[in-house]
Amino acid sequence: MRDAHRARLQDRPFHLLRPPQTPPGSLRPSRPRRAELKKKIKQVYTSDNRVYGARKIWRELNRQGRPVARCTVERLMRELGLQGAVRGRRVITTIPGGQVERAPDLVDRDFVAAVRTAAEQRTSPT
Repeated sequence: MRDAHRARLQDRPFHLLRPPQTPPGSLRPSRPRRAELKKKIKQVYTSDNRVYGARKIWRELNRQGRPVARCTVERLMRELGLQGAVRGRRVITTIPGGQVERAPDLVDRDFVAAVRTAAEQRTSPT
């Protein structure tokens, strides 16, 4: 009897053997909760001079007793168009061409390749 039961289960894919623990789609916060979280994120962001990023806002919300995942705060901040302040300065190492006058060509260089015919190419040793 036990072998017959194993043989029957062996043909089924593993994910069909037990029902899912949570229904699909229930892991994201509901619409009313998302709206509330967006409001709280905006409030924390503006109260802290618009410099807090997702990590600091996430910590502040958890300190206030609103447990929320950091990835959720990141996603909602992207939806709201909010971004934390970035420290440091961008280092510019080169000046793009066209802004500075080029040095004069004192040697009269000519970098145009000579056009060779097919016959010259076949007889050439290189």
